[in-house]
Amino acid sequence: MPNYKIFQCPRCKQPLYSPDKQKTKQCPKCQKTIPITRQKILKITSSIHDAIVIVQNLNISPTLRKKIAQTQENTAKSKSRRDELWEFIIKLQNESGNQVVNQVLFLNAAKQQGFTEDWILKQLSELEKEGLLFRPKEGHFQLLL
Repeated sequence: MPNYKIFQCPRCKQPLYSPDKQKTKQCPKCQKTIPITRQKILKITSSIHDAIVIVQNLNISPTLRKKIAQTQENTAKSKSRRDELWEFIIKLQNESGNQVVNQVLFLNAAKQQGFTEDWILKQLSELEKEGLLFRPKEGHFQLLL
């Protein structure tokens, strides 16, 4: 299985990749024939898929790259907040000895923990769609542990 080299065109700075045994490559953007052995190699990968993804990411503008990073960071924060909610529900279920949770009492307790009602209801709805929560009766829910 060949390795793939990631480098830039010396003329137009277009990110490119090629198999490690390939000697030259023609830049699709400016048509320059590039001697690969003379180029600074940015990365070597063993997968063509990884090489394509790296080149695509190098083609993204810095502004867009920053927005993507912020979105990923916000998603990670959202997931950790959801994990906090999950742990809070489990704690309430264990403390009460009853696996069925009263939604009104839960919302009040969760608000005291810093969660907002809209966000909680959205998360409960998503957990229900994922099959991790069910409602045995109106106004109550239970996590499927």
